[in-house]
Amino acid sequence: MPRPLALVLVVLTCFLAACSPPRNRVIVLGMIHGEHRTSGRYQLSLLREALVGMAPDAIVAEIPPSALEDAQRQFRENGVIREGRVAAFPEYTDVVFPLQSELGFDLVPAAGWTSAIAGERRDKLARWQVERPEETAAVEAGFASVDERIAQTGEADDNPYFIHTDAYDNIIRAGVRPYNDLFNDDLGHGGWDNINAAHYVFIRDALDRRRGRKETIVIMFGAWHKYWILDRLKERARMEGDIELVDPKPYFESAFR
Repeated sequence: MPRPLALVLVVLTCFLAACSPPRNRVIVLGMIHGEHRTSGRYQLSLLREALVGMAPDAIVAEIPPSALEDAQRQFRENGVIREGRVAAFPEYTDVVFPLQSELGFDLVPAAGWTSAIAGERRDKLARWQVERPEETAAVEAGFASVDERIAQTGEADDNPYFIHTDAYDNIIRAGVRPYNDLFNDDLGHGGWDNINAAHYVFIRDALDRRRGRKETIVIMFGAWHKYWILDRLKERARMEGDIELVDPKPYFESAFR
């Protein structure tokens, strides 16, 4: 290649790099909810240590927007959260809310659930056990296959290293497929694809609002939702280039030293 042309290419590359907006670092964490209290591997103290190490500027959480204000007020008043959709998740009540005042991150609600959607889903699934027994059996077999396939790997289902691997995500993806294929449309807003899409709208909007800040943003959702969210974030990183997906596993190393 002639030297002048090579020099032009180098200058152009540097110019494009300089003009590119700063990317936000995005870390997606899979939660095991109530099991954090009893797990000997993915305990709340380990999650706290990991979050401190990540030093997030914002945490995008599996909390409905309608629930956040009440939960924050309750925590400010007496340190106890009674709001149902938040109180059910110890990762928030015992870790995220106490850490917020210490680390100063923004807490962004991003759950698409409402009590009406959850109630409709619960009622339909109960009714379909009688009205659609074969499909219900196929769905339950898909869920059961998750435990079976994890056992075949020799890994524990509460191992934070394993939870944050492609192997784990692929097992979950396969296990929920019958549920999604058979029931998503009929469940309406509470269907698997449908509710994940609702979650992702909040996640997408949060990332859009913080674009170009060179921040660390942690997204915390139930571990089974993680693959669905990551699929969309990988596409965003590829198409828009405004985020860098960061592997969470190094932040859990202390548990395995």
